[in-house]
Amino acid sequence: MLKYVNNRIEEFLDVIQRVARGDYTVSCGLTEKNDVFDALGMGINMMTDDIRNVIEEREQIARELQKQTYKLGERVKEMLCLYAVSMLVEKQDISLGGILQGTVDLIPSAYRYPEITCAQIALEGQTFRTNSFEETILKQSADIIVRGSKVGSLEVFYLEEKPECDEGPFLNEERELINAIVERLGRIVERKRMDEMLKESDERFKIIFDNISDGLLLADLENRKFFTGNETIRQMLGYDSIEEIMNLGIMDIHPEEDLPYVIEQFERQSKRELTLAKDIPVKRKDGSVFYADISSSPPLTLAGKTYLVGIFRDITEHKKMEEERRKTLETLAAEKEARLRELEKTNKMKTDFLDMLAHELKSPLTPITAYLSLLIDEDLGALTEQQKDGLEAIIRNVKRMRALIWNVLDVTKLESGRVEFKMGKVQLSDIIETTVRDMDLLAEKKQVSLSAKPPQLPFIHGDFNRLAQVFINLLDNAIRFTPEKGRVRIEATLVNDKVLVKIEDTGLGIPKKDIERVFEKFYRAEVALNHQIEGTGLGLTICKQIVEKHGGRIWIESKLGKGTTVNFTLPIEK
Repeated sequence: MLKYVNNRIEEFLDVIQRVARGDYTVSCGLTEKNDVFDALGMGINMMTDDIRNVIEEREQIARELQKQTYKLGERVKEMLCLYAVSMLVEKQDISLGGILQGTVDLIPSAYRYPEITCAQIALEGQTFRTNSFEETILKQSADIIVRGSKVGSLEVFYLEEKPECDEGPFLNEERELINAIVERLGRIVERKRMDEMLKESDERFKIIFDNISDGLLLADLENRKFFTGNETIRQMLGYDSIEEIMNLGIMDIHPEEDLPYVIEQFERQSKRELTLAKDIPVKRKDGSVFYADISSSPPLTLAGKTYLVGIFRDITEHKKMEEERRKTLETLAAEKEARLRELEKTNKMKTDFLDMLAHELKSPLTPITAYLSLLIDEDLGALTEQQKDGLEAIIRNVKRMRALIWNVLDVTKLESGRVEFKMGKVQLSDIIETTVRDMDLLAEKKQVSLSAKPPQLPFIHGDFNRLAQVFINLLDNAIRFTPEKGRVRIEATLVNDKVLVKIEDTGLGIPKKDIERVFEKFYRAEVALNHQIEGTGLGLTICKQIVEKHGGRIWIESKLGKGTTVNFTLPIEK
């Protein structure tokens, strides 16, 4: 019995010592006696199980803590990487290329295996890589997006194989990191682009601002001090720098005696009551004065202050030129007046001479015509056929001379304005019927068909006799230039508020080179000379002047060998 007790006590002591040394796998043996020693063994075994459980739980907590600490360390690396990228952007004067290269260099340290990590960024034809870069199949990539469009990409490579994880050898957190980086890079690229565009725009604006030919000044509406100006205004005002001008205001660049007017113009421009202030005196640094037209744009607000933009155009030379021009115009006007008086005097002398000449030529023609009539009628004796032919030739030439004299008188009076037009309501169809009846005999003698069927037309405002003179001259020309069996026709139609008259013949026609000149005084077309058709060269001149005096227009259309159409318009009675 004693031996049994000693053995059980030694067994219990051994178990306790082994547990104390950290061996939690041991346990006390149990018998079927269910004695006090079995009860003590069961107690020791339960105590050992509790200790083992506590220690295992602590170890698990320690492992989990270590794991979370590792993950936290990885997240810290990622956060530091994003923070470092943000700090890159804040650097003064760093280029987009510098930001991208700096970002590439930061990425490996944020990954789980930095020693075997390399990366590259490709953006619009440019590539930025880490040192010892090498492409492998172990890749993680993301696109750089700006305003919905891909502009580049970020690629991260492992140079050695690693155990499979969430995305190949890469963690989900590394996917989140690379996505966050490209999202941030997209914003950086967009911002840099905007900065570059703004800088380029500023440079272009500065070039234009400084090189514009007009002077520019921005004046504070509140205190009337200058905010800035361009190079042209500096030169205009004669200052050494824009900074000098920025210390001045409106009161400093205008003569003192003109300030009330200048300020009043400034106030009106600031209220948009006026956009251009003319002939404003401007004082240079040396005290000399020049004149400018100052235009303004709508007030501009910058940094909470409102400015008026004044555009100065130096008109000093322009004013000198205007003054010289005014004097020149006055001189020319005086010379013109003198020449007009001389021309009027000369025209009067010419008119008086032509009147006298016509009278002197007309006076002997009357008795000559009467005496020739007596001779041709054989009241003074019988004549031979040869004598009759000679007398008829004389009579024709006397009539031609009389017509020429009357035409010369008409042209002279029309040109000098001495013809009195008896204007009134005229029915054009009455004029046409009268003149056709008067010209029928000449047409029959020439065996030319003369026709006119004018419709009922509105009254026109005109001189019946002068308009009849136009029709007689034009019908006479048409009949004389139309061969036997030919045709002359008059048409009249209403076109808008005018009557259009057409006198059409099937005569010889007029060469194109002569059409523009037939209205010149004494001009006769080549076809008239070749066919020996009589005329004074003044009939069409008279017609043109009469038609134009009535507010109308006359023109000719013709084809050589086909015929001619004379067109003219007359306004209807209002």
